Amino acid sequence: MGDQTTQRTDNPPTVSIAVPIYNGERFLAQALDSLLGQSFQDFELIISDNASTDKTAAICQRYAARDARIRYIRQPMNIGAPRNWNFVAEQARGKYLKWSSANDFCDSRMLEKCVAEMESEEDVVLCYGRTCLVDEDSNVRTEYANDVCASDLRPSDRFTHLFRNLEMNNAQSGLIRIDTLRRTPLDRLYPHGDRVLMAELVLYGRFVLLPEVLLYRRMGRETASMQLDTTDLSAFFDPRARRSIRLDRLRLHFDYLVSVARARIDFTEKLRSLSLAVRHAFWERKLIWHELREQLGPRGPMSSPIR
Repeated sequence: MGDQTTQRTDNPPTVSIAVPIYNGERFLAQALDSLLGQSFQDFELIISDNASTDKTAAICQRYAARDARIRYIRQPMNIGAPRNWNFVAEQARGKYLKWSSANDFCDSRMLEKCVAEMESEEDVVLCYGRTCLVDEDSNVRTEYANDVCASDLRPSDRFTHLFRNLEMNNAQSGLIRIDTLRRTPLDRLYPHGDRVLMAELVLYGRFVLLPEVLLYRRMGRETASMQLDTTDLSAFFDPRARRSIRLDRLRLHFDYLVSVARARIDFTEKLRSLSLAVRHAFWERKLIWHELREQLGPRGPMSSPIR
């Protein structure tokens, strides 16, 4: 699996913090300091370096040498962002997982508050606090107003609320119950595949949004994938992909349906959730059809945008 520095104790921690990273030297030290400085200290910190070409490796090795809770793993080649996020989650040994981008930083009480909530409420599968967006250049901070709370008792109601209201997926940086997460295939290898993961998780339990700002998320071309152009975005998700035909929108809707179909929930709740997923695919049928024509038409893949 490439170069690996292993600092590991015998007893599993309560929390596994998973840090997937690629060329993150600019903000990495602040991100690690905010995690190591948490008021809740029973955690391991696993870093998966996606074959970075900057000073990321040196920074990680320096931190790992001085803190036994850190495990640093370096991938021999760039495997793409979703595979790296999945890989580092698969290494986790804790009861709870927190994915953490190397660009972002957390309030020092983040783990303490989220662990307390999830220990007291067993039907909560994900807990997170509100998000503050931080401009990567100016450092201007703006509190994000649309973080999603999906705490209804019925799985189909939670699924509907998340499906209709999730815009920026800050929830993925919250605290997640690992045994529930491992019922899923984790992140998908295409744009917005993380939304399918969130939709699948919410079928199994409640998402709780705490009132305090606990995540500071950097925004800019270097730190937010949503600001990449089509070519860079494709390499970000899957640099090893050789095929030009992707059909990402079709795959997205197909995975929504499959996620609901395999969920271990009441049959009536499953039908209600499937109904929503089918309706949404029908609403986007023109976009799906456009994608099919663009990718599979007689002239092959085209680069013109959807209008």
